Amino acid sequence: MAEKTTEEIKHEQRDFNIKALLSQKRQPFQGVGAGFHNGVLYYGTSIQDNGKDKTAVITSDKKIYVAWNPEHDEIKNIFGLNYRFDFFGDLLKYDISYKAVNAFLYGEPEDVGLKGAYDLIFEKQRHYVWHPDAGYHETISCSILSTYFIQVFASKGRDEFVAEKESGKTQQLNVYTGLVFHGLPSGNISGASVTA
Repeated sequence: MAEKTTEEIKHEQRDFNIKALLSQKRQPFQGVGAGFHNGVLYYGTSIQDNGKDKTAVITSDKKIYVAWNPEHDEIKNIFGLNYRFDFFGDLLKYDISYKAVNAFLYGEPEDVGLKGAYDLIFEKQRHYVWHPDAGYHETISCSILSTYFIQVFASKGRDEFVAEKESGKTQQLNVYTGLVFHGLPSGNISGASVTA
């Protein structure tokens, strides 16, 4: 039997190391943007502390957890959310306001219900965007409302606005982005269509 070359030994050792790594259970990470954890819905945002952004999550049971620094990270240490990356609010065109956070956590926010939320979205949609038929506003309003339930469903379709040039697609996209949950439109823009 021929002796193995140094190269063959290195290759076998490499394969052994990879197999050992692959046999370990992968540590799951969760996104800090939004999700369900410990039986509550959470929503990611950032708050400023002396001009520095701090990642925070606001939960549906009216609690807020802040990652003050790596040693004092309430999101990981108290809420128990295992995340890797801070909340990058600068990627979003719109984020929840401090006023809304204060009202939710410490005030008595009005519960408008599902129909009330739809009506508010519909009125904003109709106020800022013109469409020749109310059905467009109804469909788009339903789509906007559905973004608040993304964590409930396994997937959600994308919306594409197709019309002639200068017809208001960009205005529609801006209104859509401002009303959806964590709006982040794609750059799939052409003269005739915008995908959200």
